[in-house]
Amino acid sequence: MSGGAGYVLSKEAVRRFHDLALTDASLCHAGDGGAEDAEMGKCMMNVGVKSVDARDNFGRFRFLPFRPDNHLNQREWNYQDFWYFKNIKYPENPGMHCCSDLAISFHYVSPELMVLLEYLIYHLRPYGLNTETIDDAPTRNRVNSSTVLHY
Repeated sequence: MSGGAGYVLSKEAVRRFHDLALTDASLCHAGDGGAEDAEMGKCMMNVGVKSVDARDNFGRFRFLPFRPDNHLNQREWNYQDFWYFKNIKYPENPGMHCCSDLAISFHYVSPELMVLLEYLIYHLRPYGLNTETIDDAPTRNRVNSSTVLHY
């Protein structure tokens, strides 16, 4: 689990974190040390919250722990010994197939890159682009087979 790009918690998960985890130091690491996302994952597991697969129906990631260019080019980790590959549960597709068309977040995005991404996503309309064909792209949400807590 990588939380650097953020994570989503259900209302029940937040309740368990507040009511169970924060009141029992044996369930969650109380200090400032350790990787926050990994510690949060352990903490949530200790109170019975299960993580779910957030990839799209093509197996592409939606929460990405590096900048978009890092994932697209994979130039900083062009070897399988890189720590990222040792710790991901599912393999990342190379190049343009790495990231979901429905990506939610990237980590390490500078303010300047945020401005660039805003322009490219929300303002740029390339000449000749038929947006109707884009809307029909098969990138719908994949049905998740994981057990989700409902209360």
